Amino acid sequence: MTNRGDQKSFVVMVEEGQPGRGEGELSKGAVYKSIYSQDGLDDLHEGMQSTWDSFVKSKEIYPDKKMLGRREMVNGSAGDYVWLTYEEVYNIVINLGAAIRYVGVQPILATLPKCTKLLKKIVSFSTCSAAQRSKAEASGAALLSWDEFLKLGKNNPTDLTPPTTSDISTIMYTSGTTGEPKGVLLSHANILCAIIGYDHFLRERGQQQTEKDVYYSFLPLAHIFDRLTEELFVFLGASIGYWQGDVKKITEDLAVLKPTLFVAVPRVYNRIHAGIFGRINAGGGAKRMMFHYAFDMSKWHLEEMSSALYLGLHHFLLTWRSFCGLSLVPQLFRATIAKPPDIHDESQRIMFVQSSGLTESCAATFIQVPDVISMHGTVGPPLPNIEVRLVSVPEMGYDALGKPARGEICIRSKTLFSGYYKRPDLTDEVLVDGWFSTGDVGEWQEDGAMKIIDRKKNIFKLSQGEYVAVENLESIYGQCELVDQVLVSCIYLGASNKIYQIWVYGNSLESTLVAVCVPNQPKVEEWAKNNGLMGDFARICRDPKTHAHIMAALNATGKAKKVKGFEVIRGVVLEPLPFDMERDLVTPTFKLKRSQLLQYYKVRTQSPLFFIKLKSMSSTQPRSSNEKLSRGDTDPPSVSQSTSLFRE
Repeated sequence: MTNRGDQKSFVVMVEEGQPGRGEGELSKGAVYKSIYSQDGLDDLHEGMQSTWDSFVKSKEIYPDKKMLGRREMVNGSAGDYVWLTYEEVYNIVINLGAAIRYVGVQPILATLPKCTKLLKKIVSFSTCSAAQRSKAEASGAALLSWDEFLKLGKNNPTDLTPPTTSDISTIMYTSGTTGEPKGVLLSHANILCAIIGYDHFLRERGQQQTEKDVYYSFLPLAHIFDRLTEELFVFLGASIGYWQGDVKKITEDLAVLKPTLFVAVPRVYNRIHAGIFGRINAGGGAKRMMFHYAFDMSKWHLEEMSSALYLGLHHFLLTWRSFCGLSLVPQLFRATIAKPPDIHDESQRIMFVQSSGLTESCAATFIQVPDVISMHGTVGPPLPNIEVRLVSVPEMGYDALGKPARGEICIRSKTLFSGYYKRPDLTDEVLVDGWFSTGDVGEWQEDGAMKIIDRKKNIFKLSQGEYVAVENLESIYGQCELVDQVLVSCIYLGASNKIYQIWVYGNSLESTLVAVCVPNQPKVEEWAKNNGLMGDFARICRDPKTHAHIMAALNATGKAKKVKGFEVIRGVVLEPLPFDMERDLVTPTFKLKRSQLLQYYKVRTQSPLFFIKLKSMSSTQPRSSNEKLSRGDTDPPSVSQSTSLFRE
């Protein structure tokens, strides 16, 4: 990997690439690691063998420092953040552990029947009434409040047995987008190595975080990215403030907490972006004009001119954001695996770092170098304790030894999990000779950054033999002018005037693709009103005119992006309800559950008015893979031709 002009490469090669030696053996690209670890990197700090040691160290250094905060509810409204210090949290942990030891918690069955007589102790986080205590006692159980349970531990102390580096720290379950969730075994050493690598990287760049930082915790604690970030902040002795549980009040939380770090999936930032610009555009003309002038100039100078002039405009812009009553967030880190074209560009006015990682790698694997604009649109180089190589994917045309090198991303690191809980068969599929196969397809950039361009696992073959990378198409069609958000395994979101969600589907028995779209309700209702369509949103979605309108817009987007003929969407289902967890269509981190989506819509798409297919597809041969979208590809679909393509 060479440098381009004065552009620095942020990786060094540690092993040469290897061509496939025999039939069926895949070629492997060179192994690279971060320049910040070329002279070695300590895996663990002296005297620190576990995450418990990390916590105790911070408690001893910063006993009175704010650690965990939440917004206190006052008369039904969220008030200021109330905090527990490191010393207070330590005492709670000690008492809680002692209480559990004293009570003697013993496992009974993995799945309990509905039988109250098996319960011996019930701990309530709220105050227990006399009636509740009597009811519990009648069934043979003791009901304790949270404070009573902690007091039980305080009065019955026990000796500590700290864990070691090899002990399992946590079992994190993957989202399960393609089947049953898998329990990822992560040791204390895995987590500590990940923390140290991340901290080392930021220190090398002069962007280190300290005990003065404040983290706004929004992602679920079942999400490895949030878990690792919290572990990092505990390691630093910094503060963690939790959201109040209402996604509509995120900006309110940010204004009160004033965090320096916010980790979230892309659609959250789009919501904030839309809220900020909505308030600005609703303001006075002079204020709005000055803001947009400063914003546009700042963006132009960031891309074209010196950073010094950009920073002056940047501070002018932030002053006007404050004047408009908007909270400021000095640093925002995002968790995503591809460049969202709108929100990411505009969010560069604050530090906005894109990264990529997996549960199996203990969160981040790649991270953009702060302030290096050339990495825009990539996920950056590997973290200092990660080694990376690409492996060819010949069925998709990716060559790990080509120029540029492209292939499946494989990683080797001490942050890697030891296996899947009670699933050695699945472990052996992805862990070979210390290398973990991620399923993501990447392309090395000249500066050592990785650009994720595809997904190996989510490809399928159409009846004419063409392979379709479905996530790539979803990201393309998600840029349609009628699309607002695209949930494509957290790949990206579009601008605020677009379709809400989209899922593209096809299979080897059919020659065409179909999609399920959740339209942006306000935008579609406004269009319907202007075009004489009446009724509620569900009725508007069933109207053939709405199908024709959205199909035309989707195909126009495909034409603009030069998708191939077999990649054109030929039918669309308009779904008035967003994909949600209640119907098991998305994971808690909003990734699409493709198998569940297939089963759900295979039944629902039998209605002729709900599933549309182009007339021409019933009488013409499939286009070849080399034919680009052209001629009559933007003709609207016909209601009279209805065929379900949702087959197994």
